[in-house]
Amino acid sequence: KTLFSRVEFPRCDISLTDAEIINAFRKNLDTFISICQIHGVKPVLMTQANRVTDDPLYQRLNQEIRDKQKAGITVIDLARLIPASETYLYDPVHYTDAGSLLAANVITESLKNI
Repeated sequence: KTLFSRVEFPRCDISLTDAEIINAFRKNLDTFISICQIHGVKPVLMTQANRVTDDPLYQRLNQEIRDKQKAGITVIDLARLIPASETYLYDPVHYTDAGSLLAANVITESLKNI
C-alpha cells in the first residue's frame, strides 16, 4: 500500500497503516533535506497537484511537505496553485499540456524568489 497504489491500483494488499506511511514519508523528506544541506544545496520541495478527493492520506502527505516551510525549507505548493480540474490534470495526478505549462510557470516564478 503506497501512495500511488492507493490512487492508481486500489487492490494492493500490502498492510501498512496510514501512520506508518506518513512516518516513512516524513523520514524520507528529512533525509532528502539533510543530504541537500550537507552538500550545500538548498532543498526545494513541491506538493503534487491532484484531483484526488477520496483519500485523506494523499492530502496529508502534501501537508507534510507544506509543514517543512516551518523549518525554513522552500516549498512550492502546486496542489494549491494549480486548479484541480480536467483542464490541468487528465486523471487524478497527471498533468495535461496546459497543466504542464502552468506548473512550469509556477515553478519558474517561485524559483526566481530564492
